Amino acid sequence: MTWTIGEAVRRLLQLELDEARLGEPAAGGSAAGSDSLGNLGHPAAGGSAAGAGSAPLSAGADGLLAGDPQRTLTGVAVSFAASLDALERAGDVGANLLVAHEGLYFSHQADAAWTAASEAAQAKRRRIEASGIAVCRWHDGPHRLRPDVITAGLVRRLGWEDAVIRTLPEATIIRLPEPLSAAAAAELAKRRLGASGVRAAGDLAHPCRTVAVTVGYRGGGELAARLYEEHGAELLLAGEGPEWEAPEYVRDAVRLGRRIALLYVGHAASEQPGMELAAERIGRLLPGVPVHFLNERDGIQII
Repeated sequence: MTWTIGEAVRRLLQLELDEARLGEPAAGGSAAGSDSLGNLGHPAAGGSAAGAGSAPLSAGADGLLAGDPQRTLTGVAVSFAASLDALERAGDVGANLLVAHEGLYFSHQADAAWTAASEAAQAKRRRIEASGIAVCRWHDGPHRLRPDVITAGLVRRLGWEDAVIRTLPEATIIRLPEPLSAAAAAELAKRRLGASGVRAAGDLAHPCRTVAVTVGYRGGGELAARLYEEHGAELLLAGEGPEWEAPEYVRDAVRLGRRIALLYVGHAASEQPGMELAAERIGRLLPGVPVHFLNERDGIQII
């Protein structure tokens, strides 16, 4: 079957609409209404946005951020970030559509006004236009699916998918068959995620059985407290969060006698495995289309 880029993006967004109607909008983005699909490839209502790039949907973070929706689709590359490295690698594998989890011009909001004056954003826009590769963001959609595709990918990469006891919108609760200390879990995460290090707080030696896993920027204090207090988590493994919230909660809780720990593995490291799972999902949605997952190097180095 031959697809256009616009048809492929519509198919991807339709999955979100079909399967996630009961979910609330993901943090940082609104749910796209069903009429949004008709606007694909055109500026949102009200005219062009002020930023370097504007999602052509009426609402939400997801949609076609760059490229011609009428072009014939040759292949799809899937990545965490819409980086120039990912763009070049997409071209190398023959894909003319890059599906990325994060934004294109260094901001969660596609129409962030400051990007219009950014030399780097404008140079990147010109590079994308010259490449002929379209860029679609798929952020809110996979987070709204049940289970959250991004969290499910991390759980799978850690080898814990058979130990899941509860799936929440923001986290997955694991009951390990054998106790594992936070220090040992950190080594496991580094090995499985290819990370050079993780950040840790709390009692790293206590053998843990109940682990809460979450991704991205969901490692804040409110969710952490709920996972520890309401769901019995002894260890929370998250992407990142404000340093003055969950880490301080854990530090004081340990001082008060709780045996809990926290691991921050990094935003990208926590969400890349989910985009690998998303690539498999996209491959099933677009039969006959080559789909390639791009396992990127983290943009932040630990030195």
